[in-house]
Amino acid sequence: MAKKFSFIHAADIHLGDMLHVGGKLPKEFNNASYKAFENICDFAIKNKVDFILIAGDLFHNKGRSINVDKFFYEQCNRIAPIKIFIICGNHDPLEEKIEIFNKPSNLFYFKGDIAEAKEVYNDGNLICRIIGQSYIKKAEEKRIYINYKSLIKEDGTYNIALLHTQMDNVKSNYVPCSIVELKEIKNINYWALGHIHKASVLNEESPFIGYPGIPQGYDFGEDNSGGFFYVQVDENSYTSIKFIHCSPVILKKVNINISQDKENIPETIDDLEELIIKKSEEVINSNDVLNLPVRENHKEFTKKGYIVKWILTGNGDIHNLLKLKEEDVISYLKESLNNKLCFLEVPIWTEDIDIQTKRIIDNEELEKNSLYKEIKSVKELCFANDEYRKHIIKTFGRIWTNKTEEECDDLEISLNEDKYNEIIEKAFVLIKEKLLESSD
Repeated sequence: MAKKFSFIHAADIHLGDMLHVGGKLPKEFNNASYKAFENICDFAIKNKVDFILIAGDLFHNKGRSINVDKFFYEQCNRIAPIKIFIICGNHDPLEEKIEIFNKPSNLFYFKGDIAEAKEVYNDGNLICRIIGQSYIKKAEEKRIYINYKSLIKEDGTYNIALLHTQMDNVKSNYVPCSIVELKEIKNINYWALGHIHKASVLNEESPFIGYPGIPQGYDFGEDNSGGFFYVQVDENSYTSIKFIHCSPVILKKVNINISQDKENIPETIDDLEELIIKKSEEVINSNDVLNLPVRENHKEFTKKGYIVKWILTGNGDIHNLLKLKEEDVISYLKESLNNKLCFLEVPIWTEDIDIQTKRIIDNEELEKNSLYKEIKSVKELCFANDEYRKHIIKTFGRIWTNKTEEECDDLEISLNEDKYNEIIEKAFVLIKEKLLESSD
C-alpha cells in the first residue's frame, strides 16, 4: 500500500516585484511578496509537508537583485529538509542560470531543454513522481506537456505534472493546451499549473487541474486575497485539497452605492467621507473568500492591511458637485481618508476613488423618449447579438487584446466579458445623462 503524503502547490510568487500603487505606503505594506512567501514556508513547517511545488514565475524577472536570491535561499534553508521543486516560467526563464550563493540541498529546478521526472521518497519508500519542464526563454510555444507521457510509469505511483501555461488551445507564447489534452495523458493524478494569477479549479475530479493564482497581488488586476493549494494524499491516492489564503496585503475594489440608503443620501463631501469610513469597517471584517470548489482557509494568516479603490455609484444631487470638481474631490478624499484609515489596527490605504455616480434620472420621462427607446434596444443587442459584439470589438481596433490583464500595457485592454459589459453599460449611462441634459 502507498504511503500518505502532503505538499503545497504555489505559483507566480514574483519575488522582487513591488506593489504597483502610488504614494508613500504604510510600513506594514512593504515587502508584501516576501511576507507572502514566508507565510507559505511557515505553513509548510507547521504542517510538516513533504515538499513544495512552484509552477513558474517564482521571481519577477531573471535580472533580479542579489538580495532577492539571498532571501529565497534563506527560506529554503529554513524549511529544510522539506524539498522545493520548481519550473521556471516566462518571467524567470532558465537561460544561463548563474548561482551566486551555494544552492540549498533541498532545492530542485527542472531543466528547460527536456522534460524530467523526479521521484520523491519518504523513509526509503517512493511516495510520488513529479514531472516538469522549465521555460528556457520568455516564450514557450511548444506543447511541452506531450513529452511528459514517456516519463510516466504505470506502477501505481502518484504522478504530479508541473506546467506553466495560459491554457489557450490556439497559438500562444505560453504552452498552448486544453483541459481535454491534459486529461488525455493517462496516469497523471494532479496537474499543478501556473501563469494565470487568479485561483481556479479547471477539473475537480482526478486528475485535479488547477491554478493556485498569485499569493500576493500587485495591482487592481490582481485584487482580492491570494494564496496556495494545500494538498493531502492518502494511502489510496485519494486527494484532499484546501486553498490557503496567505496575502499579507489585499488590494480590493469596493463599490459604494450612495443612494442605497434612501434616507441618508450624502449631500456634502463630509457626508460622503463618513459613508466611506463606515464601509471600511465592512472591508476589515470581510472574509475574502474566493468561492472555489475546494475548501478555503482565510484565517491562517494575519492581514497587514488593505489597499482600496473606492467605486462610488448610485444617484444623488451630490453628483453635480462631484463631477464639477472631480479632481479636487478625489485629491481631498484620498488625503483625508489616508490620514484617518492608515492608523487602524488593520490599516486601509486609499489608492483611488472612481466616481461613477449619476444624477437623479426620471426614468418615466425617459421611457417616453423615442430616441431613448431606440438606444436602449441597441444596448440590448450589444449584449445579446454576436454580430454586434464583433463589430464593436473591431471598431475599437488594436486596443483590444487576448493578453491577460497583467500582460497589457497602457494602450491595451484585456478582452474579457466583464470589461466589454462595463464599457457598454457606461456608454449607455452617459447617453442617458446627455439626453436628460438636452431636455432640461
